[in-house]
Amino acid sequence: MSMLNRTSNNLINRLCGSISVILCGVLLFGMLFSTFFVSKEFHHDCTGEDCPICEMVAICENFSHQLASGLIFLAAVIIGLFCLYVAACTVISSKSSFSLVAYKVRLNN
Repeated sequence: MSMLNRTSNNLINRLCGSISVILCGVLLFGMLFSTFFVSKEFHHDCTGEDCPICEMVAICENFSHQLASGLIFLAAVIIGLFCLYVAACTVISSKSSFSLVAYKVRLNN
């Protein structure tokens, strides 16, 4: 039974890793495509109010702004978690130094 659980956990971890890589690739492709499209079509010959190129440029700019906002939030979360990790390590290391072994106390029977 334990081997079955271990195998299923490995399969789930691989699946989650694959999905994460695919999602990162899609986001990277979308970000690069939208940036190149906006830079190429920024000075196009506009046909008027219902210009499909202007609408696509607006969509690409909106996508880039939303992605940048998400990356800023992600960076803030990572920095916060890192600070929490450092604080926890500091507390744990200070608590472990108050032991009899740290003070080199010899326990005789």
